Amino acid sequence: MPLRAAGNKTPQRTPAALSAKFDDVVGTPARLSILRRECFIRDHHRCVVSRVFDREEAAERVNRDRSNAQDDDGQRLAYVPGQFSYLDVAHIIPHSIISTTKGNQPELPKKSTLAILDMFAPGMIHLIEGSNIDRPANAITLSPDIHKLFGDFKFYFGALDPSTHPPYTYRINSMETNVFLRPEGLPVS
Repeated sequence: MPLRAAGNKTPQRTPAALSAKFDDVVGTPARLSILRRECFIRDHHRCVVSRVFDREEAAERVNRDRSNAQDDDGQRLAYVPGQFSYLDVAHIIPHSIISTTKGNQPELPKKSTLAILDMFAPGMIHLIEGSNIDRPANAITLSPDIHKLFGDFKFYFGALDPSTHPPYTYRINSMETNVFLRPEGLPVS
């Protein structure tokens, strides 16, 4: 049973502060804002697939540092067509899979999806329960086009051998054989 992001989008650009009483509500703007900030820092303000740099962050750095503006790796930011994009943070396991109905139990299709997920990754469900769903381990930074392709299952992440690659290193590829429909730049590690 494939998992699909509800609406193919993760809520974005949320205010950084709300009162503490809302901190435990799933998907609160404050938690999503923190998630966005943490993922951008972890992913160096770049889409993990296309490697484009966040346009908002680039503008802020260029306004502050002028011609000395650099990315997170110390490389000079210079305009090259296609190098910048507004970025999103996408949940890997979406809120819609974890959300419940009356009686605090997931609907049958969601239960089936969670059972399949637990079959392939035993114990993983507990890592995304409650507010844990909004942790960086369950999210990635993507450009809007790549985010849409991710929501439509047009590419996948395959773990590389940890004995020959750094931990959490993946090969990103697509099953699509038609070059006109295949996401650009794949495969990439």
